Amino acid sequence: MNLYLGKNKTPKNQSSLLLFENPANANVRQNFDTLLSRMQNPFTMMRHWLKYEMLELDAILEAFETRHAIEKRLRELISRYRD
Repeated sequence: MNLYLGKNKTPKNQSSLLLFENPANANVRQNFDTLLSRMQNPFTMMRHWLKYEMLELDAILEAFETRHAIEKRLRELISRYRD
């Protein structure tokens, strides 16, 4: 703090203390300006993930049901063939 303050406790170069007006902080200003476009809503990401997980579970259940139906039909055909 002593680097910035003179004997009367006022900043020597007030523009150097400003975050966005200081030319040396141009990259900070640019990062701040693009921050909103780089952010993603985590709830939207979670919603998509859950949606695809539910679709995968539905597909697995459908595969089990189809397998059960095929096995049932196969047993019926075998029992008809034996009779």
